[in-house]
Amino acid sequence: MVGITLFTALYTSVNALASNEQKVILAYSTADQISLMIFSSSLGALLGNVGLGIIVGLIQMLAHGIYKASLFMNAGSVIHYTESRYVASKPLLYKEIPSVFVLQLIAALNLANLPPLIGFWAHNIIGNLVSSASSTIFYLYIILEFLGAIYILRYIARTFLWKGEEHDTHEHGHLSTLMVISPGLLILASIILGILYFNLATFFNVIQLSDIDFISLILSVIGWIIAFAVYTRRLDLSSIMPLIDFAYYGWYVNPGFDKFGYIFKGFANALFNNFERGVIDIGLNERLPKSVINFGSRIYNVVEDHILGDYIMLYAWGIVLLLIIVLVLFGVIG
Repeated sequence: MVGITLFTALYTSVNALASNEQKVILAYSTADQISLMIFSSSLGALLGNVGLGIIVGLIQMLAHGIYKASLFMNAGSVIHYTESRYVASKPLLYKEIPSVFVLQLIAALNLANLPPLIGFWAHNIIGNLVSSASSTIFYLYIILEFLGAIYILRYIARTFLWKGEEHDTHEHGHLSTLMVISPGLLILASIILGILYFNLATFFNVIQLSDIDFISLILSVIGWIIAFAVYTRRLDLSSIMPLIDFAYYGWYVNPGFDKFGYIFKGFANALFNNFERGVIDIGLNERLPKSVINFGSRIYNVVEDHILGDYIMLYAWGIVLLLIIVLVLFGVIG
């Protein structure tokens, strides 16, 4: 499970770094952070302390739920305002919707390890738990923290701070004040819980994991610098497009699923046309009733000859057949 969750976190982090659709980026980051929850629990089992691993995972779940809900709500506000679901849809957007920008930036910095936000502390205790494991697992984890800081602040930079040219001149949507209240409350909660973290750690009995994980923090800060320095400007990425496409298409897993879907659709259509339509509809629902009707018509034509003797003979044979059936039944019952 440790290996599966680390791979899932790496896979989704790389994909988030290449995606250009806001909610797809956030969906990948959700899968990344959920992987860290399960990773913590699995690592606790690996270290012989399942309970501690589960508690660390629960704190990560609490922290992630608070800031990720805000990220999605603010993304909805951006999409409503710009009428585009993609990043870099409008340059210097932070000037037009500063309240959404501030809330989204703080929410993102939870994931990007800015102390003393609750997101930082959640990642910090995971880092301290990982430091008790093998060096290989620790190195993989700090790479994930580095990638997480880059992809979430790339999202902020490309959405709000991008300095490219605007090609869209139509009027934008209007944001209601109500649209910042819910995410604002969640951001406030992430700040308050971060300030009160040591009370939370004492309650959950994880105070021993509260030392600052400076390695992860330093790598996250480097990720912040790279994200803001690189992604706020127009980029010529033609030289690495094969690598970007590899990540954008989910390591070509997504097209593979698409291809499988088309193949299965063809199989389902063939099954429908040959079995449902050919066997059920034409065979059972059309041909069988017609055959029964034709057979019945032939019997009718044979029986209905208007000769009294033939009718009496049919009744006689019917009585004989009925007696045979009754005798057989009594024989079986007896």
